[in-house]
Amino acid sequence: MTMPRRSLSLLLALLFSAPAGAEEVERAVLLGPEPSGPPRRIVTLAPSLTETVLELGAGERLVGVSRYDDFEAVRGLPRVGGYVDPNLEVIVGLHPDLV
Repeated sequence: MTMPRRSLSLLLALLFSAPAGAEEVERAVLLGPEPSGPPRRIVTLAPSLTETVLELGAGERLVGVSRYDDFEAVRGLPRVGGYVDPNLEVIVGLHPDLV
């Protein structure tokens, strides 16, 4: 079952907004170089993450997915293992901007 776009947008807005009355919002820890813009090449390690990318309309940016993904839109993409046991050589070989 997929979530309607409106519900997904609302959920994402709630998740990424600061709590009411918060004086400080912690900055996420960034591993790696500072991004130069939105990611162009994305690898996902779980079907739920793949579904999120697809629902956000960024499916054309996916270059690799987990071995468990069975969405029709990603059938031809390389498999990179799973969340617990990713194949780092394959992932690095795909030159992703975001994993």
